[in-house]
Amino acid sequence: MAVVLEHESTLSPVTALSLLRAQTHGLHGPLLLAGEGPFLKIYEYSSARVLLQRRIFRSQTVHGIAAETGDTQLARVLLWGGCSIREVEIVCSDDPPDTGPSIRLGITLLPELRASDWILDASFSPGGGDSHVRAALVTAHNSLHLLTHGHQQDQLLRAAGSSSRSILYSAHLLWISGSHILVAAGTVFGEIHVWSCHLADPQNSHEHANEPKVFLHYVLTGHEGSVFGVQISQSLALGENRPNRLLSSCSDDRTIRIWDISTGSKTGVESQAELHTSADTGFHAADGLTPRSLARSKHLVAIGWGHSSRVWGVRFLPTALQPTHHTQQINILSFGEDATCRQWSWIYDEISASKDPLKGHLELTQTYHLHSGKNIWSLAVMTEDTRLLISTGGADGKIASADLSTWGYGTALNQRHDVGWSLGDVESLAQFPNTQAGAKCKAVEGPRLSPELTQNAKQPFTNSFKDYAFISKSDFLATTTGGAIFLCSIGPSSSTNENAHPDNSPPPSHIRFKLLMNLEKLRAYSVLGGDPTGGTAFFSGSDGGVYLYDHSSGILQLVFQVDKKVSGLFPMSSSYLLQVLVTCVGSRKAYLSTLHTNQDQSRRAVVRLDGHTAEFSITTLELPETFIVTSARIVPSQNLLFVGSRSGALAIYDIDGVSHRTAELSPMRCFRRVHGMDAVTAIRPLPKYDGSLINSLPVYILTTGRNGTYAIHQILEERGNRNLTLTTVHISTPPFGPMVEGAYFDPLTHELILFGFRSKNFIVWNESEECEIMNVECGGAHRNWSFLPSLTGNGGGFFVWTKSSLLHLRTQLEDSQRATKSGGHGREIKASALSPPLTEVSKTGKEITRHLLATGAEDTTIRIFEFKQDYLDGSTVFKSLGTFKKHATGIQRLQWSGCGRYLISSGGFEELFIWRVRWISGFGVGVCCEGICPAQAELPDLRIVSFAVRDLCCSPSAGEVGSRTPLSDDAYRYSSRSKTFQLLLLGRYTTCCLSQVFYQHIGNETYILTAGTDGYIALWRSPNLLGEGMSDQTSGIDDVKWVNWQWRFRVHQSTVKSMVIIQVAPHSILAITGGDDNSLALTHIDLTNNNDGVPSPKSSMTRIPKAHASAITAISHVPTTTDSPRILFATSSNDQRLKLWSVVPRSGEGLEIRREGSVETSVPDVSSMVVEKREGFVRVVVCGVGMEGWTLRGVGLRL
Repeated sequence: MAVVLEHESTLSPVTALSLLRAQTHGLHGPLLLAGEGPFLKIYEYSSARVLLQRRIFRSQTVHGIAAETGDTQLARVLLWGGCSIREVEIVCSDDPPDTGPSIRLGITLLPELRASDWILDASFSPGGGDSHVRAALVTAHNSLHLLTHGHQQDQLLRAAGSSSRSILYSAHLLWISGSHILVAAGTVFGEIHVWSCHLADPQNSHEHANEPKVFLHYVLTGHEGSVFGVQISQSLALGENRPNRLLSSCSDDRTIRIWDISTGSKTGVESQAELHTSADTGFHAADGLTPRSLARSKHLVAIGWGHSSRVWGVRFLPTALQPTHHTQQINILSFGEDATCRQWSWIYDEISASKDPLKGHLELTQTYHLHSGKNIWSLAVMTEDTRLLISTGGADGKIASADLSTWGYGTALNQRHDVGWSLGDVESLAQFPNTQAGAKCKAVEGPRLSPELTQNAKQPFTNSFKDYAFISKSDFLATTTGGAIFLCSIGPSSSTNENAHPDNSPPPSHIRFKLLMNLEKLRAYSVLGGDPTGGTAFFSGSDGGVYLYDHSSGILQLVFQVDKKVSGLFPMSSSYLLQVLVTCVGSRKAYLSTLHTNQDQSRRAVVRLDGHTAEFSITTLELPETFIVTSARIVPSQNLLFVGSRSGALAIYDIDGVSHRTAELSPMRCFRRVHGMDAVTAIRPLPKYDGSLINSLPVYILTTGRNGTYAIHQILEERGNRNLTLTTVHISTPPFGPMVEGAYFDPLTHELILFGFRSKNFIVWNESEECEIMNVECGGAHRNWSFLPSLTGNGGGFFVWTKSSLLHLRTQLEDSQRATKSGGHGREIKASALSPPLTEVSKTGKEITRHLLATGAEDTTIRIFEFKQDYLDGSTVFKSLGTFKKHATGIQRLQWSGCGRYLISSGGFEELFIWRVRWISGFGVGVCCEGICPAQAELPDLRIVSFAVRDLCCSPSAGEVGSRTPLSDDAYRYSSRSKTFQLLLLGRYTTCCLSQVFYQHIGNETYILTAGTDGYIALWRSPNLLGEGMSDQTSGIDDVKWVNWQWRFRVHQSTVKSMVIIQVAPHSILAITGGDDNSLALTHIDLTNNNDGVPSPKSSMTRIPKAHASAITAISHVPTTTDSPRILFATSSNDQRLKLWSVVPRSGEGLEIRREGSVETSVPDVSSMVVEKREGFVRVVVCGVGMEGWTLRGVGLRL
């Protein structure tokens, strides 16, 4: 049987990045070069399209990339990993004009070279291709090597010198000139060695003239841990007539340090006395940790703390200085184990810059949350015009790209894109309309006011801004505690308003203020609610009067009156209706006010200046007990009003024909604890794929809450009546909580966007792509604030809030970051499972069959992936459809039910969860935890390392039986109807732990097969308990049936790490096991009945020693044609090899075993494997630290 293994796709940690300029007509922006495992991938930065992928090394991961741009068509790139280094030539060319603007890449791989040690850094020489020395590199024992041309233009690698044989964790080399290299080397023991190498002139024929000369400049101490990252800056003009050079470093001690190495480029060494002050290691607890120690240090100029764990690397950002008196800034980016990228500003005194030593301090100015899990491994930085572009690669396999100018990086690096206005300035200017054009705001004639409002228009303003509400895409209302209401219009800053910002720096946006009214009844207390889609706003004061402002007509008037103080206003509008829900303090009544409009008649004609409430119909709603309204939403197609409460409840009202009702309206249903006991902050109907709202039951609504979650609920109608049922079909906890304040769907991409607060920051989060869109340090959720998403679908939006009695505005009209490549888990994957074929009906009526891949990792999360063809380049990618988290420890095992409706997961602390999985039209995969298996121990501390699942039926009330370990074998029955578990049987193995468990039907009996750490396979006969009725009572210990193992077979020396069971005949099975003894065992078990009708097991075992070079951790059966006698299976191991085997049973109980293929996989620490049958091929996915897909094509496969 000829079977071919072909590499298909990889999702692995991104360990190297570089941005490369390639100015061609078909390319807009730079190229992004990424090292993912042994592959080089080239992306178009602007579109995230994969232009080229090529394997660079056979199995070695790419650890670094250095690019050299020769001209607009040719670029040379160095790639290294481990001891290997390779030069690559990339040729960029444009496609013919008739094909449209596009780019074509050609790549040439030069021979791979091997150094004698691990390579830490490399760089091309400034001489380019004409230089004898092509490049230089630093290895792990502080040695410099040169890449040179031979006589036949072959590349040669030779040692150039070393300052010492210290063991390094990091290094950076910088070409000062074509013959002078400056090296910074971070050692394992906390020292930093700064040294130079002067290359000789190759034209000089003197015997000793060609020997490089090495000079040690500094041995810098102070870090309390190993130095993981160093970078030397370019020459900086920090003082008068003095060039400066800085060194940044990061360490295991979580600090960022700046050193002055300005004299390091000089030829020679420091005094031997100073160099010998370093001890055997650089770990000095006192050095550099106190102000006194800092003052004593000659070269250490600043220390910064900010990361929560180890820091892997630092980069100097291109210099962009903003003078403020005599201070300037140098900016640095750091990245580390906490999966964050942080921006630092070293602010120094320009006057003292020409003195020795330098003075300044390091400030943390911005934190970028770009990845999930742990570890950012790579960073690339490039300036393009006025933009500063960065890309980061993480252990989650994601490549995040950001333009730091959207985060506040610009002419003033510490400036955010927010502007603050004081009420005092607004008051003084509003009282004098003839203010000069250069003022901070303008007072112009307001809109027409109703007669009863004009009497208070001259009252003075007091105190500060209070509430805000957006009424259009660029306008919002602001109320003050003095009773004033302003119309605030956002527009770009102009030359006539350059001084509009209080700190005299030009703001990115300008606000024009118009006084609408100043009402005594709004003093000290006011409530405001705006509807930007309808262009209206409602507000109320302490007297119960509700006022309407219509932005299109400019009309503001009192529209109706309630008998108590208004506590909340919730505007809701549609094409022909303007509705607002009014709630009152201390009242169980709410008022739904409706204004009817029509397509031919505008609201300006409907709302009269003299009439008050004639056009509004008011319906009184009866609120449930203990129900304080926090959110409301109408679904017009169903005439349903959804109301959320402060205590997590959701009430539903039938408002069909509500304008004609006179009696109070009671809720149809009230569902408690939708978000626990925390407030329901937003309610939104779920859109379909085409963007329209669902117009028939079931209705799906999305709610957000202050318990840190968002949920999707299915609303169904019982047959024959309007009695509604609510089922939560999806619930998830985004990483920025716990205050999730709202949600919306992007109008262009239909991605789900959430916003809320994390600590003191306001966050806008793209849940679909799992990345931050906006991050504003505003002081926290207790501030008065309002947010308007960008209506153009470009991400971001307008955020206005009050802080220190100032009105602040942040404008961001595009995403601050985007995913060039989507990622997965941020830790190693420990379990994976492939669902049965799931069928759904698309919006065109076509049936779509899909397989969902579930993975669980050490980051305690479970992800659902789909194999998807990328629409940009046609490649197959792992598309993450959702992430959910409930486990407290790493995931141990995953398995789908036979019907595909349930996913079962297990972990530590005896955790075993049942997840209900649904496909939700217009959203994707919905996941909700339905069942939690009770722990046996009072203080559970054991891991459930394996379980087996057997479906009783595939109806919505299906039950599953799970066998769980580690020290015992016990069976539970789960009912999805009652969502409870019932313990059925319990058995105890020996003192060894069990590692594998399977259900298997052999003959007419059901057996449980287990394997353990003693290397044995055991068979347990399962009693016929599965068909019995399930009791509603919790099983007591006396009701549980005990079961004992009956047969054991020794297959490995110790732990059985992986196992698969294949039925080869009605009464016989083949158990294929992999052990930590590196062997593969194939055990044939026959359970044919003897003469007494009792099964008598017969076993034969074939063992393949040294099947892999390490423990075999994953085995999967590969389907073949039904008439083929061959059995095909795949194995993988920690030796990072994927092997394919075939087995043919022979007469006499013998097995013919053949290895059909062996390939190297780029996934370390392989833990599991799944096999998917596709049309024309079989896909094998290997999981560990990342995922990798392979396709199997050949004769005999079941295709």
